[in-house]
Amino acid sequence: MRRVGRLIAALGGLAMSAACVVPLADKYWTAPEYDDQAIRTLAVLPPKADTTDIRGEPIVREMIYERIGDRGYKTAAPDEIDTVLKEKFGITEPGMIGAATQQELCAAFAADGLLYGTILKWGVTVTGAYNKAEVEARFSVWSCKAEREIWWAQDYADRSTIDVNPASMVGNTLGAVQASYYQLSEEVVYNCMDSLPES
Repeated sequence: MRRVGRLIAALGGLAMSAACVVPLADKYWTAPEYDDQAIRTLAVLPPKADTTDIRGEPIVREMIYERIGDRGYKTAAPDEIDTVLKEKFGITEPGMIGAATQQELCAAFAADGLLYGTILKWGVTVTGAYNKAEVEARFSVWSCKAEREIWWAQDYADRSTIDVNPASMVGNTLGAVQASYYQLSEEVVYNCMDSLPES
């Protein structure tokens, strides 16, 4: 069982089965000439959160790495990516990625493509008896050869009061909230990565 799956189980026994067939993302697009780009190596950049809660950044990043290898791409380890970003561009946070151009990043990582990720939603709505945890993210691949975006996918998932214990959510404890976040993040990331063409 995957490491993240084990953590989910420990946080409430709500892990999604690794054997489940994962559908593709809600929205995705692939350039007709994607295969012509011969993308073999991808620099997986740290996903940034366009939300006030940045706790999802390391979780989503870990899940990207768990899935991207299944698509056949070669990637540098997260620590290697972070080191290059810091030493060459002074980038220490995901939100600073825009400080470097795509051309500069392609050269720095000697990659065929760049994988970007943005967390659009990561939060909890608690209104009386109605409680909902939600996660939404968008991912894209920028081709170093074509110098433009050639793939993107976006997916959304939520869990309502039926799936989440309100008491746990209000107290912001582990259990339902954390387990739901991990489960939702896994669902969103895997759906998106499964729509990425294989290398």
